[in-house]
Amino acid sequence: MFCKYCGSSIPAGSTVCPNCGKDLTSRPAPVAGGVKSAAPFFLLIAVFYVPTLLSLVSRLLLIFTPAGPGSVWPLLVSLPDPVLGGLILFFGVKRGKIDITSYRYSDALVLACLWLLAPWLSSAAESAFSIRYSEAFYIAVVSVFPTVRMLFRLAHVWTALGILLLGLGRKGAWKPEKGHLFAAAGGMLLLSLLGLTFAQLSSAISGASPEYIVYTVVICRIWSLFSWLWPAAVLLTFRRLGSGRIGPVAAALGFLGMFVAELILLPVLIFTLDLGPYGFGIAIGLAPLVPLLVTHLLSGGTQRPVWGKKAGD
Repeated sequence: MFCKYCGSSIPAGSTVCPNCGKDLTSRPAPVAGGVKSAAPFFLLIAVFYVPTLLSLVSRLLLIFTPAGPGSVWPLLVSLPDPVLGGLILFFGVKRGKIDITSYRYSDALVLACLWLLAPWLSSAAESAFSIRYSEAFYIAVVSVFPTVRMLFRLAHVWTALGILLLGLGRKGAWKPEKGHLFAAAGGMLLLSLLGLTFAQLSSAISGASPEYIVYTVVICRIWSLFSWLWPAAVLLTFRRLGSGRIGPVAAALGFLGMFVAELILLPVLIFTLDLGPYGFGIAIGLAPLVPLLVTHLLSGGTQRPVWGKKAGD
């Protein structure tokens, strides 16, 4: 038996959770209007998939341009990740693992910070600092590295799992077991190893010149050492948000903190310490530590929500 508020394992028949102290016999307050809405969930899905669909359509249209042959590979690389992410959400909803009416409009704002705002700001920072370093470094970062990072991050898969964790936390019907944790850790480790092993091959397939591949391989191998931090940050942040340990503001601040971390680390590591591409890989690899630290600190180490309301928005 699990507590419907914090997800902790409790003795069968308990009326009060020994972990969070909540009364398990009380019923949740009725929602205004008497009916819960699934609209926030569908808004969340729109934030998640509309940018992806627009990107796929633009890559598909590029095939019919003079540069078409060179755009086939990026299109093929980008397809498996969103398809797998969609299947995860589909089966999660179909099998009743989550209640789609438990999602809130603030969840879509949190996802927008992770999925839209933070990547856009980070890309701007990466491009600005790398173009100052050298033209080859810049081209490696904006043309080759994103393709390699798509191969070994599976951002849609991890984000879809995070959305499921958010719903499971609100439902209060699931707590991660050792098998789940080992499976997640194994997946992160496997992707890191693949990035380390195939960085040079995948960079070469992207069509870049040897001059650019040298920079990109270094960046990819360094980044791959830390690539497990990003999915860990996504899963733990959504898990803490769903269980009520943090509010939406704390989650959003954590995700936006990745951009702030890159903004600080990139000039220090690339120019001040003169680490070049090694510094670039370390900066973008360590940036996901910020949401892990922010959400941990703002949760106060308790089950009480901090920096946001646990109740409906």
